Amino acid sequence: MIHIRAMTEQDVPSVSRLVGESWRRTYSPIIGAALIATANAVLSSSLSGSRLLFGMARDGDLPKLLAKTLGSSRSPWIGALAYLAVACGFAAAGKIEFVASLSSLGVTLVFAAINLAVIVLRFTQPDLKRPFRLPSIANVPPTALLGIVASLLLAAQYDWPVYVTFAGVFLLGAVPNLLIHRHRGRTKPRAATGASPGKGTPRDRGDAAS
Repeated sequence: MIHIRAMTEQDVPSVSRLVGESWRRTYSPIIGAALIATANAVLSSSLSGSRLLFGMARDGDLPKLLAKTLGSSRSPWIGALAYLAVACGFAAAGKIEFVASLSSLGVTLVFAAINLAVIVLRFTQPDLKRPFRLPSIANVPPTALLGIVASLLLAAQYDWPVYVTFAGVFLLGAVPNLLIHRHRGRTKPRAATGASPGKGTPRDRGDAAS
């Protein structure tokens, strides 16, 4: 660090230069590590985001076009391009901090929902085969309960515009998804009970022959 006497004997520009050089020497490794960590987070988010779009498209929650893969690598290239376009749109908007708050809020609420699902499944499907089972007290896993509390505490630190925008984005995706699943639930029983082409009942075949 800079000696006090050296600072007091220098003029203001020299002090600024000394402070700047000392700051760079001290914090440059930290800044470099932060940049590497940020790049790694962006890469991981891009990979997981494109795969998430691929999975949702494969299950019918998004257009099937996003489920197309590229050659032998089987990488979801259309999903990756779609994710890149959305990310560039958010970056061009300039409000990265606001977008990051929306993303963090969504992640914490997903964690809370997952831990809540663990507790609910203990009561609704107690005989379900599980890869592993958390220790529980009165059939309630304390770790899942702690996860819910921690997630909700983390989700309570944002400003109201973040909550309002998140609610709007959530409804924008949840309402069409609900309508799609409701329509799918109505069409599946008809397809299951309908007769195959060319295979009617004997009466139908008799009517057709006559």
